[in-house]
Amino acid sequence: MLSVWPDLSTDVEAVQTRVGSLCEYVWENQAGDIQSLTLVDATAEDFPDGAVAAATISLIEEEYNPLLEGVLPDSDGVLRARWSAT
Repeated sequence: MLSVWPDLSTDVEAVQTRVGSLCEYVWENQAGDIQSLTLVDATAEDFPDGAVAAATISLIEEEYNPLLEGVLPDSDGVLRARWSAT
């Protein structure tokens, strides 16, 4: 499964204050590496140090809304792409 999301925000502090009860926190560190972790009722101590950009992705089904998704391969082994704009 491939999900495409909006860009990370450079206002890391604002992203961290908007964290919901269940989300995936995605951040870019100073070396340019993208990492993520799942947060449940996050506190300030849960966030990694050194993030230069960040975003949150809600893991609550009703709020899960990527820009688009694709799934490969089918059960018969044939590679097909099915994209749906959400």
